[in-house]
Amino acid sequence: MFTIAAVFQTGAFYFYLWRNLRRSLHMMQQNSYYNDRYTQWLKRNPSRLPGYLLLATIITSVLLRGFLSLNLYLFLHGALFLALSFVRSKTKEKTPLVFTWRVKRLLVTAGILCFLYIWGMSLLFPETFWWEIPFLQALLNWLLQVVIVAANLINKPLEKRIADGFIRDANRILEEHPGLTVIGITGSYGKTSTKHILHHLLGARYEVLMTPESYNTTMGVVRTIREQLKATHKIFVVEMGAKKPGDIREICQMVRPVAGIITSIGEMHLDTFETMENIVQTKFELAEAVGSEGLMVLNDDNFYIRHQKVAAPALRYRTKTENAGEDEWQGMHADVWAENIQSGPDGSQFDMCFEGGGRLSLHTKLLGRHNVLNILAAATTAIAFGIKPRDLPQHVGSLEPVPHRLQLLPQSGSYRIIDDAITPIRKAQGKPWRSWAAFPATG
Repeated sequence: MFTIAAVFQTGAFYFYLWRNLRRSLHMMQQNSYYNDRYTQWLKRNPSRLPGYLLLATIITSVLLRGFLSLNLYLFLHGALFLALSFVRSKTKEKTPLVFTWRVKRLLVTAGILCFLYIWGMSLLFPETFWWEIPFLQALLNWLLQVVIVAANLINKPLEKRIADGFIRDANRILEEHPGLTVIGITGSYGKTSTKHILHHLLGARYEVLMTPESYNTTMGVVRTIREQLKATHKIFVVEMGAKKPGDIREICQMVRPVAGIITSIGEMHLDTFETMENIVQTKFELAEAVGSEGLMVLNDDNFYIRHQKVAAPALRYRTKTENAGEDEWQGMHADVWAENIQSGPDGSQFDMCFEGGGRLSLHTKLLGRHNVLNILAAATTAIAFGIKPRDLPQHVGSLEPVPHRLQLLPQSGSYRIIDDAITPIRKAQGKPWRSWAAFPATG
């Protein structure tokens, strides 16, 4: 009977522990495996349940030990852990844990640390181990985040060696594609939508690869290169995310972009950037990498971008509001702007205007004024890379929304549902951005 009770209690606990361990692994993955970011997330999202469970096992260990048999004592705690397991299982995850090899290695190391803890406790309490086990298990659960941080620290040298190998492999693949043109996109928001729009517009003429979903870290870009880049690709559109200074520079050193788009700058990830100045400097690491021979496309509607100078030739885009006076507008320089913006349940329409006097009337199924800006950024870049302006109305009109980002779903009855749940080319074009002012809107 003791064996059955011990197996039930131990199995129930590890089933419960797995639920917590899985969530801890998930959050470590979401924080890019940085211990400091993970601990900051823990501070912002504290959980009282492990502390309550530890207190409960202390009370039951003291009060029930003299009144229950060991078997019943173990069954009681097993039932408690089992019940808590099903409470935890109801937690919904917006972005699921991906069981990469790194996660599996982290899981193995954390499992070994847990085993060593239990084994050490069995040596420390040889006579009363099974009476102490509920409390010892609850203590392990309470310290689980410490275990994850320790496991991640232990794995760090191995992970760096593996990551360096992947980066070298990605660099080798890029060297085998000397004709590849890389366009970087960064911003506090808007970069994923702009990436999809640019991929669609450039895809009308070139074989284009873009980083999928939100693969915007160094290792996300490396994975895209190693798994998806083919000899037929002519343009690589790279989304570049950052949570600390130097993140974008690191990606740029690998892919060497010849053009870049900065969609926006805002108060994002201040917990790691600490100041707005750091955010601005980090986003403009893309402009530094592009250099004086490339092209930058900048959102002049954004205060932080508007007042930042760049060495690279720059095209600036913005929107013109209806109440903007002529004097006020004349004081704002923009190479491209949108005016006569109208939005409705079927999308948006606006005029794309050019400094040289050209004008295009565009209609899109995409919703929101912010998507007008995203289209301006992508269309400006696409024209610079040889897409004819006269073809833009057709290409923009055929744009589909990024899944789960203001995605208008098929109409159901009288309801409309919106899902918002997430270079040879340069030489051949003669560096078209240098003659932008003479560009004909109908060419």
